[in-house]
Amino acid sequence: MRTLILFLFIATYSHLNAADSEAMDIIQRMQSKNVERWENVQGYVVAKKALGKPVITLHLPITATDGQLVGFYQASPHEIQKMMDADAGITPEQKRAMANEYSKQLGFMVEGSMKQIGLSPTAVNKFSGGFLTGAGNFLKAGAPSDAVIAERDAKDQEDIDNLAGDFLKFYQTAKFEGTEKMDGRSAYHLLSTEPGRRTISEDGVAFEPDETHMWICKKDLVILKFSVRGDLTNKGQTRRFAVEQINTDFRKIGTLYEPFKQVMRLGGVLTQKELKQMEDAQKQLEELDEQMKKLPPNQQAMMQNMMGSQLDTLRSLVNNGNMEVVSETLKIVEGGFDEYMAMVMLQASTLVNP
Repeated sequence: MRTLILFLFIATYSHLNAADSEAMDIIQRMQSKNVERWENVQGYVVAKKALGKPVITLHLPITATDGQLVGFYQASPHEIQKMMDADAGITPEQKRAMANEYSKQLGFMVEGSMKQIGLSPTAVNKFSGGFLTGAGNFLKAGAPSDAVIAERDAKDQEDIDNLAGDFLKFYQTAKFEGTEKMDGRSAYHLLSTEPGRRTISEDGVAFEPDETHMWICKKDLVILKFSVRGDLTNKGQTRRFAVEQINTDFRKIGTLYEPFKQVMRLGGVLTQKELKQMEDAQKQLEELDEQMKKLPPNQQAMMQNMMGSQLDTLRSLVNNGNMEVVSETLKIVEGGFDEYMAMVMLQASTLVNP
C-alpha cells in the first residue's frame, strides 16, 4: 500500500479557506520548510528495525501538474515488483508464459519422482494433483493478468488520493489549540473535530474518526506527533479507538530532516472484558521475566535482541489494551530503485547489528 510520507504542498491549495488563520499559517510555514529540504531529492531509501526485523522501504516523489515536488510516498510492493520486472527487461506476458512453463516442468519432475519411488498411479494422481494445483497457483500469483495489474495500479493511486484528501480536510478544518511540550520540544497543537473518512477492513471492522490532532515542532517545523481518534465497530460492538504516531530523534541526512525513531500506538485494541481474559498471559510474561533474569548477561542480551520488541508490544497489549510498535531507523540514503535494491541485497544481520 502506498503511504504519503510528507504532506501536499499547501500553496497548491491556497484558494481553500482554513477554519483558523493561525493554524493555516503554521501549516504553510511547515510546508515551505519541507520544500527547502526536498530540493533536488529524487527519492530516498529507509532501512529500519521493527519488531526485531529489518524493513527496507523506498520513498518516491509526488509532483503536481506544474512539476512542483509536493511530497513523498512509500512505494507499494506491487510498484516495486513492476520496477524489478522493468529492470530485468521482463514483460507481463513473458512472466505469465514463464509461470505456465515452470508449472508444467514442475509437474513432470514431481510425477516422475513419485513413480520412481513406487507409488501407484492412483496415489500419484491424487497427490500430484493437489500439490501441483497449489504450486501452480503460487507461481501464477507472481504473474498476474493485465486486469489484475490495472486493479492494483488503481488501488495504489486510490490510497494516495484518500490520504491526500484526509490531509486537505484537516487543513481546511484545523484550529490552533495552543503550544505544548512534546518530547522536550515546544510544539504547536492543531486539532480538527471534523468527521473523517470511514474505513472498513477486509474482516469487516469499521473505523469512523472524529478527532485529528497534530503536534508540530515550533523550531524545526516537523511533525512530532499525529493522532487520529474515533469509533471502532467490530461484530456489532463499538468502542473508542486511537491511532498515534510519535516521531523522535530527528537527524539531518543531506537536506532531509527525518525521525530515526517512530512509535506507532493503537489505543483501545482490547475491551475491558478481553483485558480480564489476559490475566494468564500476564502471569506467563512475569514467569518469562524471572527466567530471563537467571540467564547469564550475554544470553540476556541475545534474548533481548531477538525478542525484546515483540515482548514489549505484548506487555503493552496485556497491561492496558494498547498495542505499541517501535521502529528504529538504521540508515537513510538518497536515491531510487537502484539504491533500494542495493540495500535489499545487504545481509539482514548487517543492518540489524551494524
